[in-house]
Parts: sequence; structure tokens; C-alpha cells
Amino acid sequence: MIRRLGTYQDVLRAIGYDLDRSGFNHIILEEANREVVAFHLAPPDGVVRTQRYTEGRIRRMLAEAKGRRGQGPHPDKRAFLCYEDRLRAMGYQLDERGLRRVLIVESDGTFIIKESAREGTPRVLIYRTEDLRDIQQRQARRG
Repeated sequence: MIRRLGTYQDVLRAIGYDLDRSGFNHIILEEANREVVAFHLAPPDGVVRTQRYTEGRIRRMLAEAKGRRGQGPHPDKRAFLCYEDRLRAMGYQLDERGLRRVLIVESDGTFIIKESAREGTPRVLIYRTEDLRDIQQRQARRG
């Protein structure tokens, strides 16, 4: 579904921006046929919140993100702890490796990415926040 809308890097960055604004943390992102679903365990009561990103909503978010380019980071950004940056770096890797239909699970500062392969063995990637920071810095040097 994401491939129809743009690159993983752009789509996940836009979703990350929204997750940051919504106060989500400890996330699970699941790419489905017509949407991306984000799950979040909300402390202190442990309620699971769900955020759905339909194709139309993602298109609007991508247009808004394009309008924000060049304006610097959003006010809620705290160093590299924001989802906007981490998901952007993950998206870059997904684009580079050609993964499709992914499930992203965050656990203790580590992100596990599993591809839903229709044929063969699904690929699994694991990134720590430090790994994602390094990826983003390499991207920035490339321009």
C-alpha cells in the first residue's frame, strides 16, 4: 500500500510526525491493504490506542509535509528521540532493501521490522535507535 503513495522514507516520516504530535510511544505499525495501523500502549493505565492511516489521510499528510520542508524541525522534536526521524531512517533502509508490506514493532529502544512475504522466507531487520541515528547522519552527508 505504501509503495502506491510514495517512498517508505516519505510515508513513514509523515506518519512519525503525526505520532510525535499525538504523543504515541512504544509503537507497533502494521501495513495493511488499504491503510497503516499504529498501536500504542498508553501509560499509566496501559490502554492500547489505535491510529489508522488511510490512503487519503496519508496523501494529505504527505502534502502537508512537503509544505513544511525547509522550516526546520517541529517544536515537539527532542534530539533524535522523535518518531519522525527514526521512521524516516527506517524508511530509507526499507526503500534501499526493497521490502514490502511490513510490520514494525518497537521494544526497549529497538525496532524489529518484518516483511510480509507472499513467497519465500520473510526478511527481518533489527535496528537500535543508535543505528537509525547513524543512518540518518549518513543520509544528511549525502545531501
